[in-house]
Amino acid sequence: MKRLLVISGILSWFNLVVWGFFVAVATLLALLYTNIELFIGVFIVSSIVLHSYAALKLRKSIKNPVVPLGSQTPIGIRLMGAFTLFLGIIYISQGITIIQNMQEVVKSFQEVIESLSAGSSKNINPRSMAWGISIFSIVLGLSCVGNAILNFRMLKWYLFSSKDEQDFLK
Repeated sequence: MKRLLVISGILSWFNLVVWGFFVAVATLLALLYTNIELFIGVFIVSSIVLHSYAALKLRKSIKNPVVPLGSQTPIGIRLMGAFTLFLGIIYISQGITIIQNMQEVVKSFQEVIESLSAGSSKNINPRSMAWGISIFSIVLGLSCVGNAILNFRMLKWYLFSSKDEQDFLK
């Protein structure tokens, strides 16, 4: 269980910081351009941040049994965890799709680079850019999926152990 707590803590903090940064930047852009589609995207992606925060609260309650878990936290872990799991699978499949269609992606990146060419974009390699995006997407997706699955298991264990404790006190 200690190993799961450490891995969950690392993944939760990673997701909280990385996705929190993305949500903050996207929120500022949505406010700047008053783009409703971007607001919807921010709302959906913020589920990863909320899940990570709830996971840290669960971790704290498991490590220190004196600190009770809030009554809404298990529901939040389940609901936001489902969204996080869904988004993680989408990001993994996006990265795999980029790898599978590398020639088309490189060709489209090349077209964009040529349209933006102002002299400084000549040093951009579209193939390495596509590989970087795909690997980045897969890593972020795996961190979301792994964190959600770990937290589902830890929540189940926590609720089972606290139920046994409550039955013992009766």
